[in-house]
Amino acid sequence: MKTTTFLSILAFAFTVSAMPQFNKDGAANVGNGAGGQFITGQCLSNADCASACCAKPLGICSAEAASLQAGKQGCGFVSAA
Repeated sequence: MKTTTFLSILAFAFTVSAMPQFNKDGAANVGNGAGGQFITGQCLSNADCASACCAKPLGICSAEAASLQAGKQGCGFVSAA
């Protein structure tokens, strides 16, 4: 039981550490739909990103070719807010 718990916690830690971090320099481009946000900037939809790819599950602008790397799950993120 202890081994299973430890391995579960370890797997979760690796998953969380693999998620990309937002570049906060583009805060003015978040949610305006003008397509001015750069790759690694936060987005609320594809319309925010110059690359037209707001990657799931976090909402981070990404090149389409890299949208399935580093914990990202493809383009098409839409904020519920």
